[in-house]
Amino acid sequence: MKALELPLASVEEQRSIARILMTHTALCAETQHQLVNLHQQKHGLMHDLLTCRVRVKVDESASV
Repeated sequence: MKALELPLASVEEQRSIARILMTHTALCAETQHQLVNLHQQKHGLMHDLLTCRVRVKVDESASV
């Protein structure tokens, strides 16, 4: 098998790539956290509506 020569990025470029990946990972984690919070909020609101803890006022002129 022939030896393959693989070019490597400079150390500074590798650090720059690592910073970008870490930033992206942190943003993904924050987005996932926000998604979980919104899902819990939706679940709570639906529970309140379905158990009649909260009433929804219906505007007669808006109903079709």
